[in-house]
Amino acid sequence: MEPAITISNILNKSPTYSLNKNNIVVNIYPRIHFFSLDLSNNDGFIRHGSMGCSIKEAPIFVKISKSFKDKICSNIDISKIDNKINFTKIRDFLNVNNSWNVKIETTDNAIKNHVGIGLSTQIECAILWGCAMLSNKKLNIVDLYRYGIGRTSTLGLKLFFNPGLIIEFGLKTKNDIDTTIYNIENFPFNIDFFIPKNKHSLSGESEDKFWDKILPTSALSSYKISYDILYKLIPSIINVDFDTFSRTINQINSIGTKKYEEAIQHKKTTVLINECRKISSAAAISSMGPTTYLFTKKDTKTPCIEYDNSWRHYRYE
Repeated sequence: MEPAITISNILNKSPTYSLNKNNIVVNIYPRIHFFSLDLSNNDGFIRHGSMGCSIKEAPIFVKISKSFKDKICSNIDISKIDNKINFTKIRDFLNVNNSWNVKIETTDNAIKNHVGIGLSTQIECAILWGCAMLSNKKLNIVDLYRYGIGRTSTLGLKLFFNPGLIIEFGLKTKNDIDTTIYNIENFPFNIDFFIPKNKHSLSGESEDKFWDKILPTSALSSYKISYDILYKLIPSIINVDFDTFSRTINQINSIGTKKYEEAIQHKKTTVLINECRKISSAAAISSMGPTTYLFTKKDTKTPCIEYDNSWRHYRYE
């Protein structure tokens, strides 16, 4: 099938879920964040925006039921997620008196927090949205943003409602999320990525200090990235032009924040990135790493990249 890019408004979309009288199961996925669009302060605020994809090979299931007491049971360590699950805040936001029992399950032991796969956002989205559904309230993406989800990056919030491969535009004003996305279907290239089993990225106060040092970026870099996306990246996907696509990914990452994000990586991550770039120039870390990705042509075999067993390898086809 030929690649296609459709523009849609996801304001009224719902995540994948199953609901019965007593409980709801919400399907969520970790995600890969390829690059940001606009991290300048050109409009008086940072718009964000990005390109990224859901890791559908590693689904997570969040099962929620009403209970007499709030409880979370998870086979993923959620003790260090960015925003602790606050059931009192959820009750106040929904204006209900319910309590909930939450069970989070994955079959993949490489999935964890602070490795560049957006786990905190997905879990928080699923719990808030699921609790609302069990309270006979259906929340949309704007509701979740107003609750406080997606203030640093809106990619995970949009992939919650629209899992797949997208280009999204962050915020439309300082206080409003943009609900328009470019949904990329039948993506013509492979994406290989490596999730670390042990290494972690910055989080909390150290992460805030990192971004405070490098943001905002220049308006010129954001203009260049926007130009490259419109005139090079999108046409290269539609025309299945891998050479132009890979050069454009490399160019976008060279003028964005990736060089700063890569500079703080552990030596093993730096070695892996360099190995990936021997295969493809379209390689970088997801978010702040250490998860690493690279693009290759569709007809290529799994690349023979040297990495030790402290990484889990995936292929997105």
